[in-house]
Amino acid sequence: MLLAGLLGIAAAGVVACGDENQGKLLTEVEASELVDDLDRIQARFDSGDCEAAVGAVTQAEADANSLDPAVDEKLKERIDQGLERLRTLIDDECETETTTTETTTTETIPTVTVPTETTETTTTTETTDTTDTGTTPEPVPPPDDGSGGVEPPAGGGGVEGGG
Repeated sequence: MLLAGLLGIAAAGVVACGDENQGKLLTEVEASELVDDLDRIQARFDSGDCEAAVGAVTQAEADANSLDPAVDEKLKERIDQGLERLRTLIDDECETETTTTETTTTETIPTVTVPTETTETTTTTETTDTTDTGTTPEPVPPPDDGSGGVEPPAGGGGVEGGG
């Protein structure tokens, strides 16, 4: 993360300034206090507590403003600029997370159930009631054509004389 890198660089720069033998630099106590502030900022930011991270930046700014007046002005400016940059990064990161959370809402689309068309088929069965009365019907004779039931052969049926 960019924030972690910036905090690491800022902490290294503050610690490097802690030598008491050089005039107008941070004392070991002042440097240690600012490093602790940076650690608090990092821890709060890493836990996702943006408000607490911003509060820790405010505390670090107060500590930077209470540095010994003999501390080099350019050093104070760099510390102030670094803390201001940290505040901006935290605000940007937290704003991005908030925006992302707000825009990742999913919309539930209701399922529409289309009823299936039902076709009703009716089958009608006719039943014929056959009742056996115990009697057998008499056979019906063929119609009478007046020939007495025998049909004559073709050609008159007579015998022709010899001859």
